[in-house]
Amino acid sequence: MSFYYDNGFFNFGEAVRRSTAFNFIVGGRGTGKTYDSLRWCLENKKKFLFMRRLQKETDMISRDDLSPFKVYGDMFGGHVLCRPISKYVSGVYFSVKNEEGVDVPSGPAVGEICALSSISNLRGFDTSDIEMIIFDEFIPEKSSAKQKYLGDALLNAYETINRNRELFGKPPVKLFALANSNDLGNDIFISLGLVRTVERMSRKGSEFYQDKKRGVTVIMLTKSVISEKKRKTALYQLTSGSEYEKMALENDFAYDDRFNIRSRPIKEYRPLFSWGGITCYEHKSKQEYYVTFHYSGSPAIYDGEVGRHECRRNFANIWKEYYAGFVYFETYDALRIFRLLFE
Repeated sequence: MSFYYDNGFFNFGEAVRRSTAFNFIVGGRGTGKTYDSLRWCLENKKKFLFMRRLQKETDMISRDDLSPFKVYGDMFGGHVLCRPISKYVSGVYFSVKNEEGVDVPSGPAVGEICALSSISNLRGFDTSDIEMIIFDEFIPEKSSAKQKYLGDALLNAYETINRNRELFGKPPVKLFALANSNDLGNDIFISLGLVRTVERMSRKGSEFYQDKKRGVTVIMLTKSVISEKKRKTALYQLTSGSEYEKMALENDFAYDDRFNIRSRPIKEYRPLFSWGGITCYEHKSKQEYYVTFHYSGSPAIYDGEVGRHECRRNFANIWKEYYAGFVYFETYDALRIFRLLFE
């Protein structure tokens, strides 16, 4: 079943139909990810939380003139307005005209807007009616401010919103995280152990992955005709052949160094450690190391931020070997995660 409408834009309804509790949708710019996810929630009357990473981002998009809801016009019998509920939360409302002909909110909020960075500040905020979380731009752009522990922050936010509803027989909140393919080695993919899966999907051109036992789905929009049409526009003629074009149109994870990238016969190496989906091997007979997504043998396994610090401490010499030119990488994505581990 296609993830696209006949006009080539992303079909969020199809993603919902095939969804699990945690869903990650990665695609080129302008393919309709944000537009159709919000439209679907509004049309199907699903109470949603629209989330961005930073408070300054949600403050900006909560303004009617900069709101992502502005594009819907009077599609729903009135405009879609954003109004503050509290210091950190804005409500999304359908509108009606008042006696002066001005659009004003009508009825209860149909959705809410909040920053991931601010959810920990919410006290006594009732999220029991939230059915879906739309987390937009969960992979930061290269120029964006980086947040530490983004994966842990997302899990804590989900726990805050979902609370104990499953213990009372209610379905879990569904998370749909949307992004462009800026960085395979992002903190959320690393925290959830999805790097190897997404790297494999990217290499094979696969669009769909699902692990029903874990409740996680990944959709890679690799076959968008919209991206092909955009290739003829001014910006992409200017950037033809660049990493920006690969990220924006080809859904290729970009902005990674390409240094000592070459395949190595794994049987000549013995495993040292594993973290973030990568495993580092040491050559059996010479001063050389190999970092790959391939896992074999019995390496020391490290998880999360605590494991990261422990791994760095135990294998500090590998970072020196890297700068000396003795560390090789299966792919540039393996290099990216390696640098994230030690930098």
